[in-house]
Parts: sequence; C-alpha cells; structure tokens
Amino acid sequence: MKNIGEFIEKNSNKIFVAICIIFAFILLYKLGIIPAGLHVDEAGMTYDAMSLASNGTDRYLNKFPVYFINYGGGQSALYTYITALFLKVFNVSSFIIRLPQVLLSIIALIFFYKLLKENSNYKMALRNFYYLCNSTDKHNEI
Repeated sequence: MKNIGEFIEKNSNKIFVAICIIFAFILLYKLGIIPAGLHVDEAGMTYDAMSLASNGTDRYLNKFPVYFINYGGGQSALYTYITALFLKVFNVSSFIIRLPQVLLSIIALIFFYKLLKENSNYKMALRNFYYLCNSTDKHNEI
C-alpha cells in the first residue's frame, strides 16, 4: 500500500493530465451525433446565438440582452454569448453548438482540482476530481 501512495504522490500531475484527456475524449466523442438532433432548449439558444452573431439582437429584437427568454423560461446568457462567438468563427452544427459547454466543463474541472489541491492534499484532490469526472451524464448517452 505504501508503494501505491508513493507512486501517486510522484505522478499526481501525470495522473491528473491522463484523467483530463480521458474525460475530454469521453465528452468529445461523437459530440455532434449523440444525442441525435437538438433539444428544444438547444435549438432556442442556437437561434438566439445566431441572431446575436449576425444582428446583435435576440429573437425578440432586443439589442444585446442580459436575459434571454426561451419558451417562457430563461436561459444562460453567458452560454448564448459564447456560442455566438463560436458561430461567428465556425459554421453552424450541433458539434459547434455543444462545444462551448464541453470546454467550460473541462475548465471548471481543472479549477476544481487546483482548488482542492491547494486546500487539501493531492490524494483528496485526485480522488474528488476523478469522482466528479465520472458523475457527468455524458457516459449514459453513449
């Protein structure tokens, strides 16, 4: 048991990078295909993002709104604006629409790991990082 602890301590950064690569692969694998089509919320957000990218307005012609209305409820303004930037650069596809969420998830997990590593030990940081990577619903869709 002592040898495993020493191995993890020596290679904690390599283990972290390996987990990140595996997690990114799982999230990016067939991102544009699974799930098939767009959900109604994704379609509404995409329409707002396309409107922002081309005209600077949402679907109700509000100039650069802070709150987006999607079928009576709200939606994430930050995600819509980031998706609008991606749509400005790339063509419209379900992969490009979902890509900002994957990138934001990976960035959030990296910050989570760094925060845990600073405030606790490397073992707890790696264990919780691994658990959080496995708690996503993406692997249920594949």
